Amino acid sequence: MFDDVESLKRLAKTGNPLATFNLGRIALTEGNKDEAMKWFEQAANRGHLGGMFKLGELLAEKGEKDEAKKWLKKASELGHLKAKELLETL
Repeated sequence: MFDDVESLKRLAKTGNPLATFNLGRIALTEGNKDEAMKWFEQAANRGHLGGMFKLGELLAEKGEKDEAKKWLKKASELGHLKAKELLETL
């Protein structure tokens, strides 16, 4: 995983969805779910499939089912199998 945070932040400012997704993964690994959600939302809004799934997953954990379903449905429609499975449980 590309994990040079400063480089990722520079790339994220240019609109790079993979950079924003990786920043979310780093934040999640560090236990900062709020920060991770911020980055995953940016990645999802930029069309990153993994960002859509992770955002939906975190929203579901927080009990925000309607918003979670929205993102999981988008990811599922694009072929993300885990998103489809999670969506079916909500």
